[in-house]
Amino acid sequence: MSYNQEKENSCAELLAIVEILTNKKQKTTESLSFSKSLSNNFKEAVASLNELVDQHNQKSDNFQSEKDKAAELLKQHHLSTIFEEVKALDNEIVATSKEIHRLENGDAGDESFLGISALKKRINDNKGKISSEHRACDSLNKELGTFLGRNEIVFEVAPDGGYLIKRNGILAKNLSEGEKTAVAFLYFVIQLKDQDFDLENGIIVVDDPISSLDSNSLFQAFAYLKNAVKDAKQVFLLTHNFDFLKLILNWLSKTGGSKYYMIKNQYSSSEGRTAYLAELDKDLRNHESEYHYLFKILHQFETDGSIASVYHIPNIARKVLETFLMFRVPSNQTLYKKMEALTFDENKKTAIYKYTNDQSHITGAGFDPSLVPETQKNVQYLLEMMDSVFHEHYEILVASIND
Repeated sequence: MSYNQEKENSCAELLAIVEILTNKKQKTTESLSFSKSLSNNFKEAVASLNELVDQHNQKSDNFQSEKDKAAELLKQHHLSTIFEEVKALDNEIVATSKEIHRLENGDAGDESFLGISALKKRINDNKGKISSEHRACDSLNKELGTFLGRNEIVFEVAPDGGYLIKRNGILAKNLSEGEKTAVAFLYFVIQLKDQDFDLENGIIVVDDPISSLDSNSLFQAFAYLKNAVKDAKQVFLLTHNFDFLKLILNWLSKTGGSKYYMIKNQYSSSEGRTAYLAELDKDLRNHESEYHYLFKILHQFETDGSIASVYHIPNIARKVLETFLMFRVPSNQTLYKKMEALTFDENKKTAIYKYTNDQSHITGAGFDPSLVPETQKNVQYLLEMMDSVFHEHYEILVASIND
Protein backbone atom coordinates (compact mmCIF):
# COMPACT_ATOMS: atom_id res chain seq x y z
CA MET A 1 0.00 0.00 0.00
CA SER A 2 1.24 3.49 -0.84
CA TYR A 3 2.39 6.02 1.70
CA ASN A 4 -0.31 8.55 0.71
CA GLN A 5 -3.11 5.99 1.13
CA GLU A 6 -1.92 4.98 4.60
CA LYS A 7 -1.61 8.65 5.55
CA GLU A 8 -5.27 9.23 4.56
CA ASN A 9 -6.38 6.12 6.52
CA SER A 10 -4.51 7.28 9.63
CA CYS A 11 -6.07 10.73 9.33
CA ALA A 12 -9.55 9.16 9.08
CA GLU A 13 -8.91 7.06 12.20
CA LEU A 14 -7.78 10.16 14.08
CA LEU A 15 -10.90 12.11 13.04
CA ALA A 16 -13.12 9.25 14.26
CA ILE A 17 -11.39 9.35 17.65
CA VAL A 18 -11.74 13.13 17.79
CA GLU A 19 -15.45 12.84 17.07
CA ILE A 20 -15.90 10.31 19.89
CA LEU A 21 -14.05 12.56 22.32
CA THR A 22 -16.11 15.57 21.25
CA ASN A 23 -19.36 13.71 21.90
CA LYS A 24 -18.03 12.61 25.28
CA LYS A 25 -17.47 16.23 26.29
CA GLN A 26 -21.20 16.87 25.74
CA LYS A 27 -22.17 13.87 27.87
CA THR A 28 -19.93 14.18 30.84
CA THR A 29 -22.29 12.33 33.17
CA GLU A 30 -22.70 9.34 30.97
CA SER A 31 -20.47 6.34 30.65
CA LEU A 32 -19.17 5.75 27.16
CA SER A 33 -17.31 2.74 25.86
CA PHE A 34 -14.16 3.46 23.73
CA SER A 35 -12.84 0.83 21.38
CA LYS A 36 -11.08 2.82 18.65
CA SER A 37 -7.27 2.56 18.08
CA LEU A 38 -4.68 3.52 15.41
CA SER A 39 -3.40 0.86 13.08
CA ASN A 40 0.42 0.38 12.41
CA ASN A 41 0.01 0.49 8.65
CA PHE A 42 1.08 4.17 8.42
CA LYS A 43 4.15 3.59 10.56
CA GLU A 44 5.17 0.67 8.34
CA ALA A 45 4.62 2.83 5.24
CA VAL A 46 6.88 5.57 6.68
CA ALA A 47 9.58 3.00 7.51
CA SER A 48 9.33 1.57 4.00
CA LEU A 49 9.64 5.07 2.50
CA ASN A 50 12.68 5.89 4.66
CA GLU A 51 14.33 2.66 3.62
CA LEU A 52 13.83 3.62 -0.03
CA VAL A 53 15.24 7.11 0.62
CA ASP A 54 18.27 5.58 2.34
CA GLN A 55 18.88 3.34 -0.65
CA HIS A 56 18.77 6.32 -2.99
CA ASN A 57 21.07 8.36 -0.71
CA GLN A 58 23.56 5.54 -0.54
CA LYS A 59 23.47 5.27 -4.32
CA SER A 60 24.17 9.00 -4.65
CA ASP A 61 26.90 9.07 -1.96
CA ASN A 62 28.76 6.16 -3.60
CA PHE A 63 28.18 7.34 -7.14
CA GLN A 64 31.91 7.65 -8.06
CA SER A 65 32.65 4.27 -6.52
CA GLU A 66 29.75 2.70 -8.33
CA LYS A 67 30.87 4.33 -11.57
CA ASP A 68 34.46 3.03 -11.12
CA LYS A 69 33.15 -0.47 -10.45
CA ALA A 70 31.07 -0.32 -13.59
CA ALA A 71 34.06 0.95 -15.61
CA GLU A 72 36.29 -1.81 -14.23
CA LEU A 73 33.70 -4.41 -15.19
CA LEU A 74 33.53 -2.95 -18.69
CA LYS A 75 37.35 -2.92 -18.91
CA GLN A 76 37.63 -6.51 -17.80
CA HIS A 77 34.98 -7.49 -20.26
CA HIS A 78 36.80 -5.66 -23.09
CA LEU A 79 40.20 -7.15 -22.19
CA SER A 80 38.72 -10.59 -22.05
CA THR A 81 37.64 -10.13 -25.65
CA ILE A 82 41.19 -9.05 -26.84
CA PHE A 83 43.31 -11.19 -24.49
CA GLU A 84 44.77 -13.35 -27.21
CA GLU A 85 45.59 -10.31 -29.36
CA VAL A 86 47.42 -8.55 -26.45
CA LYS A 87 49.34 -11.71 -25.61
CA ALA A 88 50.47 -12.00 -29.22
CA LEU A 89 51.63 -8.36 -29.25
CA ASP A 90 53.60 -8.85 -26.00
CA ASN A 91 55.37 -11.84 -27.49
CA GLU A 92 56.14 -9.80 -30.60
CA ILE A 93 57.60 -6.96 -28.48
CA VAL A 94 59.86 -9.41 -26.63
CA ALA A 95 61.03 -10.97 -29.88
CA THR A 96 61.64 -7.55 -31.48
CA SER A 97 63.63 -6.34 -28.43
CA LYS A 98 65.84 -9.41 -28.62
CA GLU A 99 66.40 -8.83 -32.33
CA ILE A 100 67.28 -5.16 -31.74
CA HIS A 101 69.79 -6.20 -29.07
CA ARG A 102 71.22 -8.79 -31.45
CA LEU A 103 71.54 -6.24 -34.26
CA GLU A 104 73.18 -3.71 -31.95
CA ASN A 105 75.55 -6.02 -30.06
CA GLY A 106 75.95 -9.08 -32.25
CA ASP A 107 75.11 -12.73 -31.77
CA ALA A 108 76.95 -14.53 -28.97
CA GLY A 109 76.35 -17.84 -30.74
CA ASP A 110 77.57 -16.62 -34.13
CA GLU A 111 80.97 -14.87 -34.13
CA SER A 112 80.52 -13.83 -37.76
CA PHE A 113 77.47 -11.73 -36.83
CA LEU A 114 79.12 -8.62 -35.33
CA GLY A 115 76.25 -6.23 -34.82
CA ILE A 116 75.98 -2.49 -35.46
CA SER A 117 78.23 -1.36 -32.58
CA ALA A 118 81.03 -3.73 -33.54
CA LEU A 119 80.69 -2.77 -37.20
CA LYS A 120 80.91 0.93 -36.35
CA LYS A 121 84.01 0.26 -34.27
CA ARG A 122 85.56 -1.77 -37.09
CA ILE A 123 84.83 1.04 -39.56
CA ASN A 124 86.43 3.62 -37.27
CA ASP A 125 89.39 1.34 -36.61
CA ASN A 126 89.90 0.82 -40.33
CA LYS A 127 89.68 4.54 -40.96
CA GLY A 128 92.22 5.06 -38.22
CA LYS A 129 94.61 2.68 -39.95
CA ILE A 130 94.33 4.70 -43.15
CA SER A 131 94.85 8.22 -41.73
CA SER A 132 97.46 9.49 -39.25
CA GLU A 133 94.78 11.85 -37.94
CA HIS A 134 92.70 8.88 -36.89
CA ARG A 135 95.67 7.17 -35.27
CA ALA A 136 96.30 10.28 -33.19
CA CYS A 137 92.70 10.68 -31.98
CA ASP A 138 92.91 8.51 -28.87
CA SER A 139 96.32 9.88 -27.94
CA LEU A 140 95.13 13.43 -28.42
CA ASN A 141 92.08 12.92 -26.18
CA LYS A 142 94.23 11.37 -23.48
CA GLU A 143 96.83 14.13 -23.61
CA LEU A 144 94.20 16.89 -23.82
CA GLY A 145 92.47 15.58 -20.71
CA THR A 146 95.77 15.53 -18.84
CA PHE A 147 96.79 18.97 -20.10
CA LEU A 148 93.49 20.72 -19.28
CA GLY A 149 92.79 18.68 -16.14
CA ARG A 150 89.30 17.79 -17.38
CA ASN A 151 87.75 15.52 -20.03
CA GLU A 152 84.80 17.59 -21.20
CA ILE A 153 86.49 18.44 -24.54
CA VAL A 154 87.22 15.46 -26.80
CA PHE A 155 88.09 14.75 -30.43
CA GLU A 156 86.02 12.41 -32.56
CA VAL A 157 86.83 11.16 -36.04
CA ALA A 158 84.59 12.86 -38.60
CA PRO A 159 82.86 10.62 -41.16
CA ASP A 160 84.61 12.38 -44.04
CA GLY A 161 88.02 12.51 -42.34
CA GLY A 162 89.55 14.93 -39.89
CA TYR A 163 88.16 15.63 -36.43
CA LEU A 164 85.06 16.84 -34.69
CA ILE A 165 85.68 18.71 -31.44
CA LYS A 166 82.92 18.11 -28.90
CA ARG A 167 82.21 19.43 -25.43
CA ASN A 168 80.16 17.06 -23.25
CA GLY A 169 79.04 15.15 -26.35
CA ILE A 170 77.92 18.26 -28.28
CA LEU A 171 79.83 20.04 -31.04
CA ALA A 172 82.04 22.54 -29.21
CA LYS A 173 81.45 26.22 -29.82
CA ASN A 174 83.18 29.33 -28.47
CA LEU A 175 86.39 27.67 -27.31
CA SER A 176 88.43 30.01 -25.14
CA GLU A 177 91.77 31.28 -26.44
CA GLY A 178 93.52 29.06 -23.90
CA GLU A 179 91.58 25.99 -25.07
CA LYS A 180 92.39 26.78 -28.70
CA THR A 181 96.07 27.12 -27.85
CA ALA A 182 96.03 23.84 -25.89
CA VAL A 183 94.35 21.99 -28.78
CA ALA A 184 96.77 23.39 -31.39
CA PHE A 185 99.81 22.75 -29.19
CA LEU A 186 98.91 19.15 -28.38
CA TYR A 187 97.97 18.43 -31.99
CA PHE A 188 101.44 19.64 -32.96
CA VAL A 189 103.08 17.44 -30.32
CA ILE A 190 101.12 14.35 -31.40
CA GLN A 191 101.91 14.95 -35.08
CA LEU A 192 105.64 14.96 -34.32
CA LYS A 193 105.23 11.21 -33.84
CA ASP A 194 103.82 10.79 -37.33
CA GLN A 195 105.59 8.01 -39.18
CA ASP A 196 106.25 10.36 -42.12
CA PHE A 197 108.37 12.70 -39.98
CA ASP A 198 111.95 11.70 -39.16
CA LEU A 199 112.32 13.27 -35.70
CA GLU A 200 115.97 12.34 -35.17
CA ASN A 201 116.98 14.02 -38.41
CA GLY A 202 114.27 16.68 -38.46
CA ILE A 203 114.24 20.41 -37.76
CA ILE A 204 111.43 21.71 -35.52
CA VAL A 205 110.33 25.35 -35.15
CA VAL A 206 108.03 26.18 -32.22
CA ASP A 207 106.67 29.73 -32.11
CA ASP A 208 105.46 30.84 -28.66
CA PRO A 209 103.56 27.64 -27.72
CA ILE A 210 102.18 29.07 -24.45
CA SER A 211 100.38 32.08 -25.92
CA SER A 212 96.98 32.59 -24.19
CA LEU A 213 97.69 29.86 -21.62
CA ASP A 214 97.36 30.71 -17.94
CA SER A 215 100.25 30.24 -15.53
CA ASN A 216 98.86 26.87 -14.37
CA SER A 217 99.30 25.46 -17.88
CA LEU A 218 102.78 26.89 -18.51
CA PHE A 219 104.60 24.02 -16.77
CA GLN A 220 102.37 21.46 -18.50
CA ALA A 221 103.20 22.96 -21.89
CA PHE A 222 106.92 22.98 -21.09
CA ALA A 223 106.87 19.34 -19.98
CA TYR A 224 105.04 18.21 -23.15
CA LEU A 225 107.30 20.26 -25.41
CA LYS A 226 110.50 19.08 -23.72
CA ASN A 227 109.59 15.41 -24.09
CA ALA A 228 108.32 15.90 -27.65
CA VAL A 229 111.45 17.57 -29.12
CA LYS A 230 114.26 16.17 -26.97
CA ASP A 231 115.32 13.69 -29.68
CA ALA A 232 115.09 16.12 -32.61
CA LYS A 233 118.25 16.99 -34.53
CA GLN A 234 117.63 20.76 -34.30
CA VAL A 235 114.98 22.82 -32.52
CA PHE A 236 114.14 26.52 -32.77
CA LEU A 237 112.10 27.78 -29.80
CA LEU A 238 110.63 31.29 -29.87
CA THR A 239 108.80 32.95 -26.98
CA HIS A 240 107.76 36.32 -25.56
CA ASN A 241 107.22 34.92 -22.07
CA PHE A 242 110.04 35.40 -19.55
CA ASP A 243 108.92 32.57 -17.23
CA PHE A 244 108.80 30.14 -20.15
CA LEU A 245 112.20 31.41 -21.30
CA LYS A 246 113.69 30.62 -17.89
CA LEU A 247 112.31 27.07 -18.03
CA ILE A 248 113.92 26.60 -21.44
CA LEU A 249 117.25 28.12 -20.33
CA ASN A 250 117.43 25.94 -17.22
CA TRP A 251 116.70 22.85 -19.32
CA LEU A 252 119.12 23.61 -22.16
CA SER A 253 121.91 24.73 -19.81
CA LYS A 254 122.23 21.08 -18.76
CA THR A 255 122.42 19.78 -22.35
CA GLY A 256 125.02 22.18 -23.77
CA GLY A 257 125.53 23.28 -27.35
CA SER A 258 122.59 25.71 -27.37
CA LYS A 259 122.63 29.28 -28.69
CA TYR A 260 120.41 32.09 -27.46
CA TYR A 261 119.30 35.09 -29.48
CA MET A 262 116.72 37.84 -29.31
CA ILE A 263 115.08 40.10 -31.88
CA LYS A 264 115.84 43.76 -31.22
CA ASN A 265 114.52 46.92 -32.84
CA GLN A 266 116.40 49.99 -33.96
CA TYR A 267 115.22 53.32 -35.29
CA SER A 268 116.69 55.64 -37.86
CA SER A 269 115.42 58.73 -39.62
CA SER A 270 116.00 57.14 -43.03
CA GLU A 271 114.77 53.55 -42.55
CA GLY A 272 112.39 53.93 -39.62
CA ARG A 273 112.02 50.95 -37.31
CA THR A 274 113.97 47.83 -38.31
CA ALA A 275 114.56 44.54 -36.55
CA TYR A 276 117.79 42.63 -36.23
CA LEU A 277 119.03 39.46 -34.54
CA ALA A 278 121.38 39.79 -31.56
CA GLU A 279 122.67 37.61 -28.77
CA LEU A 280 120.27 37.19 -25.86
CA ASP A 281 120.72 39.90 -23.23
CA LYS A 282 122.98 38.45 -20.56
CA ASP A 283 120.72 39.78 -17.81
CA LEU A 284 117.84 37.66 -19.18
CA ARG A 285 120.11 34.61 -19.04
CA ASN A 286 121.74 35.25 -15.70
CA HIS A 287 118.79 36.24 -13.50
CA GLU A 288 115.80 34.19 -12.42
CA SER A 289 113.56 37.24 -12.23
CA GLU A 290 113.50 41.03 -12.17
CA TYR A 291 113.63 40.75 -8.38
CA HIS A 292 116.96 38.90 -8.53
CA TYR A 293 118.34 41.47 -10.96
CA LEU A 294 117.30 44.49 -8.88
CA PHE A 295 118.59 42.88 -5.68
CA LYS A 296 121.94 42.35 -7.40
CA ILE A 297 122.09 46.07 -8.30
CA LEU A 298 121.49 47.05 -4.66
CA HIS A 299 123.83 44.43 -3.26
CA GLN A 300 126.67 45.51 -5.56
CA PHE A 301 125.83 49.21 -5.35
CA GLU A 302 128.75 51.62 -5.11
CA THR A 303 128.71 55.34 -5.85
CA ASP A 304 131.36 57.64 -7.21
CA GLY A 305 129.82 60.48 -5.22
CA SER A 306 127.79 61.91 -8.10
CA ILE A 307 124.02 62.35 -8.14
CA ALA A 308 123.88 60.56 -11.49
CA SER A 309 125.31 57.40 -9.94
CA VAL A 310 122.49 57.18 -7.37
CA TYR A 311 119.54 58.86 -9.14
CA HIS A 312 117.94 55.56 -10.23
CA ILE A 313 118.47 53.75 -6.93
CA PRO A 314 115.32 54.98 -5.02
CA ASN A 315 113.01 53.40 -7.61
CA ILE A 316 114.99 50.15 -7.59
CA ALA A 317 114.97 50.09 -3.77
CA ARG A 318 111.20 50.60 -3.69
CA LYS A 319 110.61 47.73 -6.16
CA VAL A 320 112.81 45.40 -4.12
CA LEU A 321 111.09 46.44 -0.88
CA GLU A 322 107.57 45.97 -2.32
CA THR A 323 108.46 42.54 -3.72
CA PHE A 324 110.04 41.44 -0.43
CA LEU A 325 107.00 42.61 1.57
CA MET A 326 104.60 41.00 -0.92
CA PHE A 327 105.49 37.48 0.27
CA ARG A 328 106.82 38.35 3.74
CA VAL A 329 103.63 40.21 4.74
CA PRO A 330 101.02 38.82 2.28
CA SER A 331 98.15 41.24 2.85
CA ASN A 332 96.40 44.09 1.06
CA GLN A 333 97.68 46.63 3.58
CA THR A 334 99.66 49.73 2.64
CA LEU A 335 103.43 49.71 2.38
CA TYR A 336 103.61 51.59 5.69
CA LYS A 337 101.42 49.04 7.51
CA LYS A 338 103.44 46.14 6.12
CA MET A 339 106.64 47.79 7.33
CA GLU A 340 105.09 48.11 10.80
CA ALA A 341 104.58 44.33 10.91
CA LEU A 342 108.34 43.66 10.60
CA THR A 343 110.49 43.23 13.70
CA PHE A 344 113.45 45.52 13.04
CA ASP A 345 115.03 48.74 14.28
CA GLU A 346 112.20 51.30 14.23
CA ASN A 347 114.44 54.24 13.30
CA LYS A 348 115.95 52.35 10.37
CA LYS A 349 112.51 51.19 9.21
CA THR A 350 111.29 54.78 9.21
CA ALA A 351 114.35 55.89 7.25
CA ILE A 352 113.86 53.11 4.67
CA TYR A 353 110.18 53.97 4.25
CA LYS A 354 110.78 57.71 3.86
CA TYR A 355 113.61 57.16 1.39
CA THR A 356 111.81 54.65 -0.86
CA ASN A 357 108.51 56.52 -0.69
CA ASP A 358 109.66 60.15 -1.09
CA GLN A 359 112.61 59.74 -3.42
CA SER A 360 110.80 57.42 -5.87
CA HIS A 361 108.18 60.10 -6.67
CA ILE A 362 108.40 63.47 -8.35
CA THR A 363 108.86 66.14 -5.67
CA GLY A 364 108.89 69.27 -7.82
CA ALA A 365 112.06 70.42 -6.10
CA GLY A 366 115.56 70.65 -7.53
CA PHE A 367 118.39 68.15 -7.12
CA ASP A 368 119.08 67.33 -3.50
CA PRO A 369 122.82 67.00 -2.76
CA SER A 370 121.97 64.78 0.23
CA LEU A 371 120.66 62.09 -2.14
CA VAL A 372 124.10 60.48 -2.39
CA PRO A 373 124.73 59.88 1.34
CA GLU A 374 121.03 59.09 1.94
CA THR A 375 121.18 56.45 -0.79
CA GLN A 376 124.33 54.87 0.60
CA LYS A 377 122.84 54.71 4.07
CA ASN A 378 119.32 53.51 3.20
CA VAL A 379 120.40 50.86 0.72
CA GLN A 380 122.51 49.40 3.50
CA TYR A 381 119.56 49.64 5.93
CA LEU A 382 117.28 47.84 3.42
CA LEU A 383 119.71 44.96 2.87
CA GLU A 384 120.31 44.73 6.62
CA MET A 385 116.54 44.54 7.26
CA MET A 386 116.03 41.81 4.65
CA ASP A 387 118.85 39.79 6.19
CA SER A 388 117.53 40.25 9.72
CA VAL A 389 113.85 39.57 8.96
CA PHE A 390 114.34 36.63 6.58
CA HIS A 391 117.92 35.45 6.73
CA GLU A 392 117.44 32.25 4.68
CA HIS A 393 115.82 34.19 1.84
CA TYR A 394 118.58 36.79 1.89
CA GLU A 395 121.31 34.12 1.71
CA ILE A 396 119.60 32.46 -1.27
CA LEU A 397 119.45 35.80 -3.12
CA VAL A 398 123.12 36.47 -2.42
CA ALA A 399 124.05 32.99 -3.62
CA SER A 400 122.01 33.38 -6.81
CA ILE A 401 123.79 36.60 -7.88
CA ASN A 402 127.20 35.16 -7.11
CA ASP A 403 126.77 32.02 -9.23
